[in-house]
Amino acid sequence: MLSVLVPIAVVLLCALVVAGSGWPTVPRKVRRMFVFSPALAWVAVAALGLGSAIVLPTHSQSPATLAAALGFAGLGFWSVAQAVKASREAMSDPLEPFFEPRPRFTPLPKQPLTDAEQELTRYWLGAFEAAELLETDEVTLSDVLDHSEHDDQCPYGLRNFLEALCSSKPRYRHLAFFFDSVEFSTEHAIHIVTEFARLASREARNVELEHVAPVREDRGQDTVIVYDLEGERHQTRFIMYAKALPWDLIDDLRNRMRPHGDERGFEIASSERLAMLTFISRVQRETLQRLVRPELFDDVL
Repeated sequence: MLSVLVPIAVVLLCALVVAGSGWPTVPRKVRRMFVFSPALAWVAVAALGLGSAIVLPTHSQSPATLAAALGFAGLGFWSVAQAVKASREAMSDPLEPFFEPRPRFTPLPKQPLTDAEQELTRYWLGAFEAAELLETDEVTLSDVLDHSEHDDQCPYGLRNFLEALCSSKPRYRHLAFFFDSVEFSTEHAIHIVTEFARLASREARNVELEHVAPVREDRGQDTVIVYDLEGERHQTRFIMYAKALPWDLIDDLRNRMRPHGDERGFEIASSERLAMLTFISRVQRETLQRLVRPELFDDVL
């Protein structure tokens, strides 16, 4: 009986050691099938080793059996030490999850633009230049085309063009871009304030955030942002979400950052992933809407 059980136990021990220790040749998904973490794997190995060391002498007192029991005992105690070590490493790195999150969807393959879509991109770029949202040669068509792409299930449209503009250059003189549906931090909120001021040829200084209290029902945080604008201290109260633009802050800045007596105003074109901000006159707005899309600044692209 022991001649059958001992080889099986040895094979199981080796499999658990390899699976739990993260042996490079074992795929990570296969390792997760055996154990939830390396620490638990070593606990399993320790239990099996110590259990074998206790059970074997009860069946036989031969020197070979006792030597095998001592070997299993040594393996068990060594596995306990490895389990403690793996646990400490896991606790010291909070970014390493015990479970691998399963992606909710597989990104669709990106496709290059067709000739018709390239021509449409050329037209939109010319329209932005005609409305003076972009200066001549501020960004080239080749740069925009290099950053333009789409997938088979989403037709190429204005949102793709705006995303390509955002990716082509870090900053434009008359445009600012804000990402939506991404991790939002205090730096992003400060960036929004300074970009509003920049487009209006103003300067916001000493921008600071104060977190007042969490808002539990929608997982937002009641926040106050304060800043100096031309010698005056301003503050805006808004809800800061984990992965969404603070539109109540943006709406407040659209009115607060507009210089007194200036005919221009802030306009926003937005999609599910991006918002484009500009500070233009009524003539510029009408020109862009006539050339590009009437509801450019009214509906989500």
